[in-house]
Amino acid sequence: MEIKEIIEFAKKAELDGKALYEDELAKTEDPGLRKILKMLIEAEENHYDYFDSLDDGDNGVEIQSISLKGVKNVFQEMKDNGEKIITSPDHLSFYENVLGIEEKAEKFYRDASENLLEQNVKNALLKIADEEHRHAVMAKSFIDMIRNPSQWVENAEFNNMDDY
Repeated sequence: MEIKEIIEFAKKAELDGKALYEDELAKTEDPGLRKILKMLIEAEENHYDYFDSLDDGDNGVEIQSISLKGVKNVFQEMKDNGEKIITSPDHLSFYENVLGIEEKAEKFYRDASENLLEQNVKNALLKIADEEHRHAVMAKSFIDMIRNPSQWVENAEFNNMDDY
């Protein structure tokens, strides 16, 4: 693939991700999940802007990382306040779908970066691949939460979200 094709594909993928999260945001009433979905929407917008700036030959847009520690804090705060996390089978299906999408996106960006000689684009793809990896970790954590909400916050994997 040519650099221009990679960037155009990436921009479309980020807009598709944003639309997916916006659709889920419209369906859920859980305040914690709504906060997280808004963070993901902003991340997808930022990724799009990042690729758009590369397309224009401008490297002025910085990637804004989602702090998984911040995600953890949202749910820890809900637990501490006695708020119940609202889940449904639809949530499970949604996050399983998100996990697959984020893993494929990470693989695409890493694979696409391998054959590039242009270092700034290669670095951009690897930065976004790292972000997609964080999204996949988050999706896995949400799947665990939905399957076992009462023990999720204490779960060792959830506590390891600080590492991302």
